[in-house]
Amino acid sequence: MGPLSVEDRIRALEDRNAVIELAATYNRAVDSYDEALWLSVWHDDAEYLIGETFGNHYGLEQIRTILHTLREYFHEMHHYATNVVVRLDGDSARMLVDADVTATDRSGRALMLAASYVDTCERRRGRWGFTKREISLHYATPVTQPWTLTPDERFVLDA
Repeated sequence: MGPLSVEDRIRALEDRNAVIELAATYNRAVDSYDEALWLSVWHDDAEYLIGETFGNHYGLEQIRTILHTLREYFHEMHHYATNVVVRLDGDSARMLVDADVTATDRSGRALMLAASYVDTCERRRGRWGFTKREISLHYATPVTQPWTLTPDERFVLDA
């Protein structure tokens, strides 16, 4: 097979960017509890596999429900994706993503979490979406000197 054409190379870059954007959109959606945005990253038959921590979820209705379960558990979350690796194969892609997460649970306890995602994505009808997102949670631990939800006390730079 010879070198790729400019058009093929541009298409690969656009596809890679679209797949990476799924991870970023997932983060924004779960952190803001935006149901419409959340559902936009999944295909109808997707699998969202969190395992023991929050269970495994199959199809859009279960995936919609887990967003609300997370909202009940966490007052706030902030996901930061890193080490993104994408492997394209036509209309399919595999993506590996590491994530650091800061969160505050409903009791006001500050948490730090680390996880890795193994993703399977497909382009269907011109739209990239997750068909499977499998999460390996490395740790979820309380912060020993937690931040507060009080606006005046959230930014202490001279401690």
